[in-house]
Amino acid sequence: MTGPEKKFFFNQPSQDEEALSNKMITKEKEPELEAQPSEVTDVIKNCCEFDNQINLISEAYHLVYGGPKNLLDESCNLTEIETPMENSVLHIAAWNGNDDIVALLIERAPKLLFKSNKNNDSVLHVAARNGRTIKRDEHKRLPLHYAASIGYLEGVELLLGICKCCTIKRDEYGYFPIHLASYGGHVEVVKKLLQYCPDPTEMLDTSHKRNILHIAANHGKYEIVCYILQSDIPEHQKLINQKDNNGDTPLHLAARSCHPTTVYYLVNQNNEKVNLNLVNKYNETALDIVNSLYEVEKSSLRQASSSILLQAHKIFISMLVAS
Repeated sequence: MTGPEKKFFFNQPSQDEEALSNKMITKEKEPELEAQPSEVTDVIKNCCEFDNQINLISEAYHLVYGGPKNLLDESCNLTEIETPMENSVLHIAAWNGNDDIVALLIERAPKLLFKSNKNNDSVLHVAARNGRTIKRDEHKRLPLHYAASIGYLEGVELLLGICKCCTIKRDEYGYFPIHLASYGGHVEVVKKLLQYCPDPTEMLDTSHKRNILHIAANHGKYEIVCYILQSDIPEHQKLINQKDNNGDTPLHLAARSCHPTTVYYLVNQNNEKVNLNLVNKYNETALDIVNSLYEVEKSSLRQASSSILLQAHKIFISMLVAS
């Protein structure tokens, strides 16, 4: 099997893809993507100070029309340049099919993917109009992965309109877009993506076999935890006590990672749904984990009675025992 493509996510479309793209693209006037003389003197927004702004504009167009990639490093905020038609550097790079620069720009400024120009065209619309469709980057990530990771709901909705099946595509690390949204605590994006996941208990990462609630609990994203706990959808409720490949539930992970707010909501918001007595493959409950973490650190504390660790331990114990 060959490695991932080095180019970004644009690919020549099939007939079916081209037909779909034509339906998705707005029928407005073609964006003015060719560099015009007037654009050379356009105001640069939020750019670093340079002795000659005209040279900076020239470097930007030199970059996207095939110039060396190190210009992006040398010229600071080229990603914030905007033409009179409100095209970004990424619009122009995508129009010209400069995949290497597109990949670099997305890495530096992922929100450019969803910025619209005066014709209300995003980069995806421009690329599709130019005969290109969605493709993975060198990390096997799709634009949907990036949109989900930064919580960009409008971008997620746009991408779902183009490619609904992208919700079940993994990146090279084994994550679905919804995993990245959960990791970031982006509740509205998680809600939207769950509409396209018939059974979220099967949407597990490849390394630990964890669901979205595992990921949220492990990183203290209690907003996601609260949403799942409050949901009446049966498939969502199955996430609460699901175990990963170590036998850990979301509560185990929240306790081990010392996220008291997340533990509080798991235990108190809907405690009839959370099984406090479940053990992992090491025969540990969440309470056992809290006690073991405290014992490991206690001997090194000179004033344990006033330590943050002791206070955290008391909080965890009060929550887990009282319930």
